[in-house]
Amino acid sequence: MNLTDILEEIKIGSLQNDEKSKKLSAYVQEVKDVLEKPNTLKENFSLSFNFAERASDISTSQSQLFYQGSYAIHTAIKHYKYDVDADIAFYINDFSDTTLRDKILNSLENSLGVKYSIEKKKPCITIDFRDGYKVDIAIYSKSILDNLMMFHNSIDGFETKTN
Repeated sequence: MNLTDILEEIKIGSLQNDEKSKKLSAYVQEVKDVLEKPNTLKENFSLSFNFAERASDISTSQSQLFYQGSYAIHTAIKHYKYDVDADIAFYINDFSDTTLRDKILNSLENSLGVKYSIEKKKPCITIDFRDGYKVDIAIYSKSILDNLMMFHNSIDGFETKTN
């Protein structure tokens, strides 16, 4: 990478006020709006996101959203040659459903799948907005048995929850 390439990079973050940051934040809000719809995960249940600045700030409330990776520290990079993504995660208190990722994927596909590409990957769900911007969603819940925070993924090839 030469100096000209470096100068063309633009820092993007949830608290930034430039055009590209606002665009990515709008995509993040669009995803949150879908996830907060009633009955997304189960009947008579609605997510209500409270924002946590860091994963360590998560309280015992029903559900909280937090940012991860470079987006969390407001240094996501948008370069003219490659994509930028926002890594968002959410925590759901006392939720033991092993089909949680599939339910979230179905909800996103039903609401956003016509406009965007949505894919369940091994560690997360990715929404590709087809313009160089993506949102990756990680899902966490509390283990009812041992009170540990669990990460919902399929890294080993099948759906699991790991701490």
